[in-house]
Formats: sequence, C-alpha cells, structure tokens
Amino acid sequence: MDHPPIFACPVTREPLNALTEAEVAGLKAEIAEGARLHADGSPLKGGLDGALGTPDRSYIYRVDGGIYALLPSLAVVTPEKATLGELESDKRIVQSFYDEFGWVTNADGAYKDTEVFTVEDQVAKRYAYRCDDRIAAQLGRGDYLLDAASGAIPGDSYMRFSNNYARRVCVDFSIRALREAQLKLGDRGVYVLGDVTCLPLAEGVIDDAISLHTIYHVPRDLQSTAIDELVRVLKPKGKLVVVYTWGASPIMRIIHRLTGRHEERREPEKPDLYYSPQGKDWFRTLAAKYPAKLKVWSATDLKFNAAFMRDNAAGRLMASLVVLAEQLFDPFLARYGQYPLFVFSKASQG
Repeated sequence: MDHPPIFACPVTREPLNALTEAEVAGLKAEIAEGARLHADGSPLKGGLDGALGTPDRSYIYRVDGGIYALLPSLAVVTPEKATLGELESDKRIVQSFYDEFGWVTNADGAYKDTEVFTVEDQVAKRYAYRCDDRIAAQLGRGDYLLDAASGAIPGDSYMRFSNNYARRVCVDFSIRALREAQLKLGDRGVYVLGDVTCLPLAEGVIDDAISLHTIYHVPRDLQSTAIDELVRVLKPKGKLVVVYTWGASPIMRIIHRLTGRHEERREPEKPDLYYSPQGKDWFRTLAAKYPAKLKVWSATDLKFNAAFMRDNAAGRLMASLVVLAEQLFDPFLARYGQYPLFVFSKASQG
C-alpha cells in the first residue's frame, strides 16, 4: 500500500513513514507479548494491515482496512509511554454521537444525521445545494483537499467539492463515518481517524481545506486551536472554508415570532451532541491572525426551511427570494443570519 507523504505524528510533529514488512512482523510479536499498548493504556484492538511510525519508532500508528488510526490516544507505544489518557469527555460525546447514531442509516436508508439536521423537501434540498455552491466557489484545484470532520460525505452536493483535486483527505473522529466515506470515494480518498485540534498532517501539504458544521462541536476553548491547525497544514495561498453558526440569529428570531413559529422545531429523538457556538468577537480575533472573509452560507435555519420551503409554488418562491436576498445583502446576512461562511487564507510565506 502506497502511503501519501503528508502525515506527521500528532504528538511529536515528526514525519511519519511506513514500517517495513519485517518491522510490522516484529510489531505484531510485541503486541502479542503485551510490550506495546495504545498511548491511552488500552490494549490494541482491530487489524494491522500496515503501520506508520516516527523515525525512532517511539510512536507507531496502525493502518487497518485503508484507514489510518492517527488519534494521539491510539498511538502504539511501549508501556512507559502509555500516559496520554482517554479522549476528553466533550470529544467522546461527539465521537459516540456519530459512531452510534449520526452515521447509522434508518429504515429508508438515510443517515440519521441527515434525518435530524436537514429538511428533506425537494425545494429545501435545492436551496441547500445553492448554499453549497458558495463553498464550491471558494475552492481551487490541486493534489489534496482536506475535509475536516468529513462525516460520511452524505450526498452529491458534498461529493463535488473534491472534483478538482487528486485526492480528498477525510479526517474524522468516527470510524463509521470513514468507512461510509470509503465506500463512496474509493481510491480517491485518504481516510484518517484523527482529531481536528491536533491534525496528524505535516505543515504545508494541503491545497485547500473545508470544515462544514464542525467547529462549533469542538470544545469551546479548542475551537481557535482547530482553526490554527487547519491553517497550519495549508500550502501557501491555500484556503480554509468553514461553515459556522452564531447560534441564535436575530433575523430568524424576529421572523419566527412574527409568524407564530417561535416554538422549538420538532426533531427526531437523538443522543446529546456537544454544541458551543461563539460570537463575532471570536471571528474578529481569528481575522486578526489570518487573511479572512466573512460571507453568508445560509441566512435561514432548519425551522424556517421546514415551514416555508415546501414542495409547492409558495415554497419555490420563498427559496428564490431567500437566495436573492443572500446575494444582495451578503455582508449583512453573514453577520445576522443563521450560518456564516468563514474563508481563511494562508499567507504566501509561512
């Protein structure tokens, strides 16, 4: 198996290279003898088709079924180095949500994440596709598109983002998500079980990156770290495109009150999912560090789309009017609508 030359140890930042067949055989023997554990102290589980390691082999990472297990806690180490501890509780909540619920399919074959977080009327779906056009418009072309918290890549709208790149690097907490993504992308994908706050990628190896509806599920005090990491791995002049939410949109709040729809939207039952959006001051802090644009992804929320973007003439008219408003009043709706689009650029030097 050829490994792309983009990986770095998430613990030491050293480059990772492939173990030889003899080294893999020796590693398997050490594991059988209990001389190697995960860095969190747990015994090794899962297959071992190959492995990557730091130059001195202090940290080794499994490759199993084409998926690179590059979480710091899953590093294969000697017992004295097994001191990292388990994944933080907020991160475990997100991981469990998607492994056990989000990327599980329902009786109709749809992902439960899609069932909970999208509106399935055709008019609303076409509107969401138009919103995704704004992401595609920011992307270029090249060798690698990083999809941070890629999920299962649900639908053609997401698939197209990597059309102009040789490979899509899917990084996710959820092994289930990566297996689903693998079925769709095949050899055009690179599949990494990893953490967006300590990416297992070398500096300056990614052409462009996307992180869609992800950062506000990262622990609040690590959200800036996640942005720093995503910019770090970009090549000079590379772009990072982030779909975020301000949490409560004043525009949506006013509309729902005026229309008598201020009650909570009914959702299917779901497990807890960590959620901590920040405000515009946080974005300004990031914009002071990196060249940045603030644009609108979607001015409306799911409750609005479910109520007003129905599959009828009125729904089609409403969707068209919203798209027109987003085009005409982008800066305003980026600030006061539901979902802003952050576009960060990496400086041409460094």
